[in-house]
Amino acid sequence: MAEQSQPDSQRQADPLPLELSHQDLHAAKEAGEITPLSANITNIVSYRGYWWIIDTYTCLRVIDESTIAMLNRHTQWANAKLLFEA
Repeated sequence: MAEQSQPDSQRQADPLPLELSHQDLHAAKEAGEITPLSANITNIVSYRGYWWIIDTYTCLRVIDESTIAMLNRHTQWANAKLLFEA
């Protein structure tokens, strides 16, 4: 289950760039640091408190606050749905 991400305006220092390589996120996945948005949506992931969109050529950090809020709402919905299916 993905954890919620905070809007950029609520963060202190911003240690990660806006773009990461597939190799960077693959290494993070191997280390168990990546959580997909849901079981069916695996190209949007949570990594170190940020949402990332995995594209064909790169991985882009979500910075739009309304999109972050939407992804967080989806996470809450997906987590609640899993509780009822268990």
